[in-house]
Amino acid sequence: MPPLAPCRNLPLEQRGLRQKDLASMLDKKESEISKWMRGTHNFTIETISQIEKVLGEPILQVIGV
Repeated sequence: MPPLAPCRNLPLEQRGLRQKDLASMLDKKESEISKWMRGTHNFTIETISQIEKVLGEPILQVIGV
């Protein structure tokens, strides 16, 4: 399955989180989270699902299917 387009607007600030916090929650390096936030990373469905699980809210909405 091809990766999905970048998602720069993860709701970190609204939750009082920093990139470092998300990295820890996902067992990732902070540099990888930084790539995500810059929009230089394509997400897979699996990665999106992991992010949604740790944040407790959807970050992707599919419309017009």
